[in-house]
Amino acid sequence: MPPYLDGSIAAFAKIDMPAFVRLMDSFTSFNVTDRLGEITCPTLIVVGDEDLIKGPKYASFMAERIPNSEYVVVPGSGGMPFAWKNLLNSIVCCWGGSPSSTASGCNIGNLPVLKLECYKKIKEKKMKKSLLTVIAILLIASMALAACKTEPAPTVEPTEPEVVEETVEVVDEPEATEEVVEETVEVPEGLTCAEPVKIGLITDLTGVLQSYGAWMVRSFMLGMEYATGAPGSAGDVFDFAATQENTFKVDNCEIIVYVRDDASNPEMTTTVANELIDVQKVNFLVGTASSGATAVLQGIALAAKVPPLIVAPAAANDITGVNFNEYTFRTSRNNYQDAINECVALTQNHSTFIQLAVDHSFGHGSAEAFRDACTQLGAEFVADDIFAPATTTDFTPPIWNRSLLPAPKPTSLPGLARASFPWFRLLLIKA
Repeated sequence: MPPYLDGSIAAFAKIDMPAFVRLMDSFTSFNVTDRLGEITCPTLIVVGDEDLIKGPKYASFMAERIPNSEYVVVPGSGGMPFAWKNLLNSIVCCWGGSPSSTASGCNIGNLPVLKLECYKKIKEKKMKKSLLTVIAILLIASMALAACKTEPAPTVEPTEPEVVEETVEVVDEPEATEEVVEETVEVPEGLTCAEPVKIGLITDLTGVLQSYGAWMVRSFMLGMEYATGAPGSAGDVFDFAATQENTFKVDNCEIIVYVRDDASNPEMTTTVANELIDVQKVNFLVGTASSGATAVLQGIALAAKVPPLIVAPAAANDITGVNFNEYTFRTSRNNYQDAINECVALTQNHSTFIQLAVDHSFGHGSAEAFRDACTQLGAEFVADDIFAPATTTDFTPPIWNRSLLPAPKPTSLPGLARASFPWFRLLLIKA
């Protein structure tokens, strides 16, 4: 095992897993987006333009909804403020109105930062508004007191009242013979929902990634069976040829899973996604196998503003990179997670490589990840990466002419001179 993994393994061993699981649950259950407008104090939002996790898209989303907020994007910076702490300190110093700072003393370039005098104006405006509110309350209170004021009543000398003894006759009432009927209200037990929860599951069942699609449907139905405690309406084994729906129950709540085949074709992905959203009115979308088709799904979910998209099993980096939006929740791995693990094994016996990858988002992301990970471990890539269509089946020497290098020896391509199965990336050892 490489020595640099020792520290990571030790760190992971210290994680409080129950707390980590609760944290993961909060990502989907805790949402105060609708309350951002309740923030009334001046707010400074600072973000690095290269932050891949909570980047400018999230920051601008908050800035649009928080009154009196100032939005600052720091170019060339990621999500770790300590890496640009001096600049961050200058931004906060200028914005916060520290006594030791002046507008002219802030060295922050051309960033759109709220200056000290602007902050003072906002503060003065708020103080004036608060003062007017207090005055209005005092005026209303004084008017109410004036309206309640009456003339004092004349004083009357107290006299001792005459005591009169009153006799009260007690009559025994007959006991009621009418039978009291208690009304019984049936209260349902467990979880209930007014309407079924609907899930749209999109995957490849007839295209080049149908093996992934079959695994995905089988595992999703097993997960639903585990969560609900019983198989769905389709029985123990879901057969897409027989039905495209499977209904599960949790107590008194129905969960309907609609399965759709997109054959890894972005046009079919668009068609089935729109049908699930517009006709079936699904609450969630899950999918899909192809990274390119998943990018289409991300755009559809964003445009519709509902439902959220749970991404699986597509693995392109772009899903949570350039294509990411607030309606995307990723559960699948990415290209770098594949590459880091595989390069640890590959570089133990080999040091020079040529890389051939599919010419789409997954292929480019995979090639980038493997080049980075293997190079970090001492490998050398002796030619530029070669990209070819996913339909390529001929892997004989002409395809290598693009590298301006001789083709790898036949022993480097066992069984791959011609291929009829789906391929994504070939990391080839250069002899």
